[in-house]
Amino acid sequence: MGGRGNGGVAVVVSIAWAPRAVDHTVQTAAMSSAMTPLDRYHRALAARASTEPNEVAAAHDDALAAMVAHRPARRLAALLFDRLRMLQAKPQKFGTQRGADGALWPIDPFTTDSERAKWDLPSRAELERAPLAD
Repeated sequence: MGGRGNGGVAVVVSIAWAPRAVDHTVQTAAMSSAMTPLDRYHRALAARASTEPNEVAAAHDDALAAMVAHRPARRLAALLFDRLRMLQAKPQKFGTQRGADGALWPIDPFTTDSERAKWDLPSRAELERAPLAD
């Protein structure tokens, strides 16, 4: 038998149902370890309008990691959390997302303005009056 390394048997794993996702996960993990918080913020910012839940979830993780050194990442993390909830057809937490018709996506009624303020977001009344500016 042809082996690799120390005479062991080579094992090839093939995941036919999701090769892109697996490759992307491996690449993302390798890249994330070498990225600065600001790099991660910019990567998250680039994905904020994605319609792919996995991309939005990864961007949310990036924004959370960036919060340690970059204050605007706090607001971005909240926006991405709401975006993910919307893509999952669930009520958003903070009120940062609007549907295709421009109407505010349903909001969790238990989220307070105090909690929004901790994420550098305006009050619910302000969000209802005007879309969140980037």
